[in-house]
Amino acid sequence: MIWRIAFLSSLLLHALVVFAWQVRFASEAVASDLPLLVLLQAPAVLSPAVAKQPSVVQSNRPPLRQTTTEKPLAPSLPKPREHVAASLTKPQTSAASMGLQSQQTQIVGSAVTSAGMSAAVVETAVQYRAAYLNNPEPEMPRLSRMKMESGKVQLHVKVSAAGEPIQVTVLSSSHYPRLDQAAVDTVKTQWRFIPAKKNGVPIEANVVFAIEFNLK
Repeated sequence: MIWRIAFLSSLLLHALVVFAWQVRFASEAVASDLPLLVLLQAPAVLSPAVAKQPSVVQSNRPPLRQTTTEKPLAPSLPKPREHVAASLTKPQTSAASMGLQSQQTQIVGSAVTSAGMSAAVVETAVQYRAAYLNNPEPEMPRLSRMKMESGKVQLHVKVSAAGEPIQVTVLSSSHYPRLDQAAVDTVKTQWRFIPAKKNGVPIEANVVFAIEFNLK
């Protein structure tokens, strides 16, 4: 008996739940079938004075600062007095300026004097090809002639104030020691030079020249 009552009560509870669900679904369907109403407002007619004014949109941004560029004012200089202007326009000659001018004149004069002295200095170079010197050509050694040796020797000679060779050295060899030695011996023992001169006075100087050995 008890289980029948429980079974009936459960059926009744299920029926109530189903009925409530159907009622809710029907109300939602009726609400969805209703037409959508849209209300349109007619624009208000503004007076001409109000229509000309632009609409102002308020924003939360802070107002921008307007940077105004002001022209710098030209400094107003006081006008010079007449006696001050007159003193500025007149050239002033002081003892310091006169002394500076005299010093500049002395410097220019000394420069001109030194230039004249340097221009007066005349130098002449050493000469060794003058006709009256009679400097003989070096003789080719007999062994060099037999071996058909030939070449050019470049010599550096230090000449005294008397025109005599003090020192003879080989700058460029002929690649044959016999030819080099023959040239050095001939210049050192048989040659004479016209010495270099400075303002007409013989001085010691150096000269460089070459001697060539050819088979004749």
